[in-house]
Amino acid sequence: MRKMSGVIVMVAVVSVLVPMAYADYTIDPSVYVRDNKLSIRGRVSYGERCERLKVSLLVTNDKGYRMTHTVYVEDVGGSGSRLLDYDTRVSDYGNARWSVVVKGHSCQP
Repeated sequence: MRKMSGVIVMVAVVSVLVPMAYADYTIDPSVYVRDNKLSIRGRVSYGERCERLKVSLLVTNDKGYRMTHTVYVEDVGGSGSRLLDYDTRVSDYGNARWSVVVKGHSCQP
C-alpha cells in the first residue's frame, strides 16, 4: 500500500514471466488485480498467419484461486504483434500474488 498525493493506492503483486514461444507464436501474458478486477494483458507475435487465435490461460494466486480463461486474439502472425486483452471480476483476495501461464492455443476458423 502506498500513499500518493493524499490518495491510498492498493496494487496486487503479480508474477512477471518471460515471453514463451508456442509453435512459432511468442505469447507474453501478464496479470494484475485492482479493485476486484482481474486484467490479463500481453502480446502475441510471430508465427503462422491466423485470423482468430484461441489462447487458453491458467491464472492462479497463492491463496488457492485457480481458473482457466480463454482469450481470442485477432489477425496474428507475421512480423507484427497483437494485443492480448481480457478483464473479469474476482473475489477479494487481499494482497495475493498472481501468475498466468499459457496452457495452449489453436487457430480458429
